[in-house]
Amino acid sequence: MNDPRRTPLAPVAAPGRWREGLAAALLVLLYVLSVGIKVRGSVVDSPSHLPFDSKDETGYFWTESAFQYRYARMAAQGLPLPKVDTRAQYPEGLVLDRGMTVLMEPLAGWLHRNAAPRDVPPHLFAVLFLSAVSSLSLFAVFLLVRLACGSSPPALAAAVFYVFNPASSMRVVGSFEYESFSLPMFFLGLALFSRAVARARSAGIHAAAAGLLLVLSLLSWHFSSFLVFGFMFLTSAYAVTLAPEDAALGTRLKGSLLAVGAMIVAAGLAFPSLLARMIPASWLAVSIYSFSACAGISALFPKTARSRLLAAYLALTGAGLLALGWLDVGNGMYGHVHQLIANKLRFLLSKPADPSLLTFDGRSLWLEAFESPSPGAAVWLFAPAALVLACWGLVRAGGTVADRPGSLGAYRYCAASFPRDLLLLLGLFSCGLYLLVDRLSAVLVFFAAALPALCFDAIRRSHPMLARAGLLATLLLGCWQTYAWDKVTPDKEWLKSVAPFREGKTRLMGRSEMRDAIDWFRRATDPDDPVLAAFQTSPMILTYADRPILLHPKFEDSRMRGKVKEFLDGLYGPEQALHAMARRYGAKYFLYQTDFILDTSPDSPRYMADRLVLPPGSAALSFQFFPERLRLFELVHQNLFFRVFKVRETPASGPGATPFRLAWYDPVLFGAASLGRGPSPAKVLEVQSRIRSESRSQEAAAAASESGDFAKARGILSEALPRSPHPAWLMADFGAVEFMAGDPESGILWFSRAVEADPFLPYARKQFAIALFQLGRLERSYQEAKLALRMNAEDAELHGMLGFICQSKGDYRQAVEAFQKSLLFGSRDPQVRQALDSSLARLAPRRRVRQPRAVAGAAL
Repeated sequence: MNDPRRTPLAPVAAPGRWREGLAAALLVLLYVLSVGIKVRGSVVDSPSHLPFDSKDETGYFWTESAFQYRYARMAAQGLPLPKVDTRAQYPEGLVLDRGMTVLMEPLAGWLHRNAAPRDVPPHLFAVLFLSAVSSLSLFAVFLLVRLACGSSPPALAAAVFYVFNPASSMRVVGSFEYESFSLPMFFLGLALFSRAVARARSAGIHAAAAGLLLVLSLLSWHFSSFLVFGFMFLTSAYAVTLAPEDAALGTRLKGSLLAVGAMIVAAGLAFPSLLARMIPASWLAVSIYSFSACAGISALFPKTARSRLLAAYLALTGAGLLALGWLDVGNGMYGHVHQLIANKLRFLLSKPADPSLLTFDGRSLWLEAFESPSPGAAVWLFAPAALVLACWGLVRAGGTVADRPGSLGAYRYCAASFPRDLLLLLGLFSCGLYLLVDRLSAVLVFFAAALPALCFDAIRRSHPMLARAGLLATLLLGCWQTYAWDKVTPDKEWLKSVAPFREGKTRLMGRSEMRDAIDWFRRATDPDDPVLAAFQTSPMILTYADRPILLHPKFEDSRMRGKVKEFLDGLYGPEQALHAMARRYGAKYFLYQTDFILDTSPDSPRYMADRLVLPPGSAALSFQFFPERLRLFELVHQNLFFRVFKVRETPASGPGATPFRLAWYDPVLFGAASLGRGPSPAKVLEVQSRIRSESRSQEAAAAASESGDFAKARGILSEALPRSPHPAWLMADFGAVEFMAGDPESGILWFSRAVEADPFLPYARKQFAIALFQLGRLERSYQEAKLALRMNAEDAELHGMLGFICQSKGDYRQAVEAFQKSLLFGSRDPQVRQALDSSLARLAPRRRVRQPRAVAGAAL
């Protein structure tokens, strides 16, 4: 008799469905969490130089991200993307199909236009879009580990490791980069390819889907061709080496490789962007052709030894790569990448101190994110993976890991072994890439999440408690890293190995300086005035000020690399050379930045130009320290980091006006007598330290004054004054403290000292004018304000102050002009608007006052 309690419908299928449903729910939760971490990092905890403002996009994305965001914004506005963009590369134009991989931008723009709520601004949607797309990689790591282990717990562990490793987020936060869009397609392509090999059912469909995703990855990021090459080369070598017992499995592997390879070659012929990159005659294509030849040999001669097939594959691939090098195929577009790899290997990942040991192409890419990672940074980022691997190694050493087919430690060829072996091979490959290029931590983190999950799967079968403890410790460590990664700054002594200062590196530019330069170009130049600026800075001028630029960071265009070299040669040569370049390409303005001279680190423009020792008569020295000596460029605007020069059509008849000198432009601070070949790195660091110390003292004194502790404020300023690189600033601050403390006579005395110490410092005269106004000394206050405006005609606060002075004197006409200029130069003080309305009311019976017009050559 059948026992109703043992019916076939008893909990056989239900628990499996329940577990799979729970795994799916947890995976979706992890996805939402991953998106949230990236959005929060971009919007709430964004780096200090990229603050997010939902109402103003100006200056949010930088460099390449700003360049790419511009096209997404155009698509969101329904504007067609130009085939040749002359504003992005003036005057010859950037051919988008050749210089860029334009897929992410139109897709993001189309989705914003058709799917996003109207109140979501484009830059916020760009953050949401890239956070959502980049987080799809966790589904790929889940699928791959699920295939390798045959169960969901280790796959979920891999997803957890991925989400809580800062390397999965740090390249997404505050950026609009191609890699964040392309890598999920590459990883999902790997997962579907593994599915095609490991499962006979629907193998063809999965292989076709994998090929499609890999093609999309190629279409969306130039560098993905090197990743796809690594996948095809290693997988092909794996396929020709093995003679599996399961013939059907080997057939699916070879068939899937041939199908994917055919799709890539066909796409390379069909899509103009891939054809321009010579994909059908690239490293990637060579590996595909070589494997196809070996597959043909294996089919014709099935008894061919595996070692001979591997030797044939390696020989064919090597011969093809040598032929490409001999024919110089691809060097026009990727010559700088090839030289980067060759030089990294030649110099053992360490950039030589002498830039002349590298060609310009070799130096042009070996910058910032393309540096090799510091040991501290590598350990810090991948500590969770190292923790799990260490646990597995200890248990494995004791011989107590329960091996099973497909698990780490059991090397029997089976359906689960290919995903595992693919993770191992590509994990080693991505580790090598990461050692070459720090930016590729976004690739390594995928495998650094998958491989520990395989170890977790091996540990949990024999030591479940140890596995749970290791997983919990890893999760806690990952949570802390995710919270703390953007708070790691060079001034934290205990983390200097993670983010070290490089010798001679100046870190001056912040949001306010970039925003100020953008605002100036918006109001003081015509929309079609081309701007010559560094290739790193130019995209912000193009995107936010909408001015044509001569240089951009897309070095896949060999003409751009040549143009950047021409710019650097002119910058560090005589003034006439840079002027000739500016006139040849039609530039109306030149944007100078202080790191052209003050930065002597291996990431500096001087290193890139091989001008660590400046030649005699270098124009860069005049731009930095002696602008009054220039005859072909006129200084029209400056801030703490940038100076804007107007390109003269004819030489000036005499020396230019001497501008007020901020500390960074003061030749006395840097040793005027020894500036012939540029300030020494030691002197730059000394001045940098003094300026930062002074800034911290000013902030501390201001905080003490606001809290009413004037004695403390006086003590801070008195202690800082002897070490100050620019004492007039602190003297003016001293005067402000005395005024707040109720001793105006002492304050006036300090302001007088400040003006005497530096008669050309607008800050001191402005503070002096404010103090005199508060004391009712209107005529003297008016004189000081006018003198300050002669030196800095674009100070919105100073114009507002002049307006209040004139209003108090009864000169409403001049008050209206001053208030209007204050608003023109960006004042957001509501009292200025109210005072303007009041003065206009007083002038109502009189004739209207003409609106002021911004002038590019306004006095400084």
